[in-house]
Amino acid sequence: MLIRRLYAHERRRYADHLKRLAAADRRLRFASAGMSDERIDAHVTSIDINDLILAAFDGDTVVGAAHVAINGGVAEVGVSVDSDHRT
Repeated sequence: MLIRRLYAHERRRYADHLKRLAAADRRLRFASAGMSDERIDAHVTSIDINDLILAAFDGDTVVGAAHVAINGGVAEVGVSVDSDHRT
């Protein structure tokens, strides 16, 4: 397994990872119910270029990620892991 920064041109892989999350996992990740695939696509598209996304890869597939968004002096972190990669 490789963990590294996810680059802007790879964000489709991050969106694919988020869309594989079950509804309950999406609710925990986003602190919101009803995160449809379309809303996930919109979220990923809106991520600031300066945000940090650390991704865990299994081959070419993102199976986990930590998204760090910094706005002024406040940071927000969202973490997600595919269900079949959890212990």
